[in-house]
Amino acid sequence: MILQCALAKSITPTVVNFWNDLLTNPSKGPQWPYDFKDGVVSSDEPKLADEQASLRVRSSPECNKKVIASVINSIDKLNQDLIVNSVTHLVYSFINVHSNGSLSFGNNSKNSYSLLYKMISLREKKPELKLIFAIGGWDNSEHFSYIAANPSIQRVFISDLIAFLDYWKFDGIDITWQYPVVGGKKPGFKADRENYVMLLKNIREAFNVHLSTQPELLTDKLSLSITAPGAFWIVEQGYDLNRIIDVVDWVNVLAFDYFGAYKSAWGTYTGPIAPLYFGAPDGFPGKLNVEATMKKYACETRKANKIVMGVPFYGRFWKNVGNPVKNEDDLYRTSQSIGGFPDGGTITYDEIKVKFRKESDEKEIFHEKTQTPYSWNKIKKTLISYENERSIAAKVNYAINHNLGGIFIWSLNFDDSNSSLLNAVSQNFHCQPNFSEYKCSEIKEKRWWTQYDVNGFYPICDPDDPGYSCCGTYGFCGSGAEFCECKGCIDYGKMPEKALIEPIKPSQALRWHTLNASLNGSTPKCGPKAPKLIDGQIPICNPDANDSYCCSSSGYCGAGSSYCQCKDCVDFRANPNHVYQQKMWWGWDDGPEVAGRCGLRAPKINGQYPICDPDSRSSYCCGYTGYCGSGRSFCDCPNCVNFKTNPTFRW
Repeated sequence: MILQCALAKSITPTVVNFWNDLLTNPSKGPQWPYDFKDGVVSSDEPKLADEQASLRVRSSPECNKKVIASVINSIDKLNQDLIVNSVTHLVYSFINVHSNGSLSFGNNSKNSYSLLYKMISLREKKPELKLIFAIGGWDNSEHFSYIAANPSIQRVFISDLIAFLDYWKFDGIDITWQYPVVGGKKPGFKADRENYVMLLKNIREAFNVHLSTQPELLTDKLSLSITAPGAFWIVEQGYDLNRIIDVVDWVNVLAFDYFGAYKSAWGTYTGPIAPLYFGAPDGFPGKLNVEATMKKYACETRKANKIVMGVPFYGRFWKNVGNPVKNEDDLYRTSQSIGGFPDGGTITYDEIKVKFRKESDEKEIFHEKTQTPYSWNKIKKTLISYENERSIAAKVNYAINHNLGGIFIWSLNFDDSNSSLLNAVSQNFHCQPNFSEYKCSEIKEKRWWTQYDVNGFYPICDPDDPGYSCCGTYGFCGSGAEFCECKGCIDYGKMPEKALIEPIKPSQALRWHTLNASLNGSTPKCGPKAPKLIDGQIPICNPDANDSYCCSSSGYCGAGSSYCQCKDCVDFRANPNHVYQQKMWWGWDDGPEVAGRCGLRAPKINGQYPICDPDSRSSYCCGYTGYCGSGRSFCDCPNCVNFKTNPTFRW
């Protein structure tokens, strides 16, 4: 059922007839002239025209930026004059979607209608205000996988979208699917990634066809947007951003909830709900911040002006908080669990302000590195992370300075009674002709170690992870001066082009010791004196390494004349196919009891009777006494063997 009309505040006979007719005879509803294929819609037969979706919406202050604000339940207590003056797009969150593809306002229709009429009344004060329906959300995304994969269900879904927009005279739809592939409250499916793109294309084409056949409509464009996550791993698995960005008008990014009272793969800690910049202690993931997220979206789509930064008007709190991870930083602390789960939750900004007024022991602290406020109560062992006017101002300025599409607020209902956070958004929005462009890496594949593998590449450090973007002297990734500013260190974050200059993959099969060989500094690394590789081969030096492609006579890798041009040295860049012969003779480094022994009476080496070194200057012949030497008594006697002239002889 689409609308529970009996609960609406103003129902006319025309409205009743319209919905009764649509519900009892769906064929009279909005239609468009094409059919869906069964199953996953093929990506090689796109159903949307090739041209990119263009923005119709008139946006915030003269510079074509958006201030998108979601509302839930009611706007009665909100500063409606400030909304009219500050907001460009007002979003109703959420319409319910059902398993058969139909839409409804759920069990709270009376409040829904009240909110809708209030939203419409605001547009009467500001005709350019755009009204958007959001569909899905955390509590109602379980049907999207089925809708996106099933043509008949998808047809019902899109028909209802258009019916809602037509009846309420709204300007667009936002799809908040949490989350394709990865899932949320319910698991997702691998096919979701492709199906999501095709669902959006089908919605877009249906909108275009509908507008072209309905000249009486007062708009030339219905906007289509999505709301997407801030978590990298969810984006990479479920969102084909390169294709999505050409279909939608913009993407709202939930650039918050990086820390909260929930379990995580790296442990349970307190931290900022929406850190603008990386500022965590060593060992924390470096991508848990707004800047890393916005750079990810902007660089992957190459359309920063269609990426809208989400800001939370609420906070997250923890109880039973323990010691700090670093003594000088109270924001990042351990969090004790109860029954296996951290003790905490969410709190609106309005509740935070009330709490500060009532409780004198609650003090606000501003974390400079992350540009976020928090409150740490030593007595109660509680910590709250949230946004305030200062942090909101920093985010608005960041969005403008990086030419992002604007700001998305979740939600106006969480602001305080003075609309302090909305005021902060409004007061800091400005236009500027110049902006900073992200320095995007040109690397399309992962070439840094993950928990799985490095895919055969020479590992670099992730240029988009501010916590691990620098390669230090000893071959480990990190941040700070010891990794980024030392001799021989490489900062891939500042210089991502370095990864393209260096060798990408080994030029030959690995025949050299790598860092995981655990060899101490004095142990030879190459040649016959070095420990053998796992497969029994004698190690060489890496011909791709600019500072260590030659093996010295002592068995160490390096560059320069003492490594490359000495006797018995091998230059593996000049001679990449050189293969060391297995050692077949005893030397002084093998101990005095076997040194120089040869022949049938000598102890075996590598399972064979030892010979004499054919390249030796003074010990290349095996004499009749079973020792190596040179001269007539070793080389010209009966049963003597000259290995310089007969190197293949074996007993």
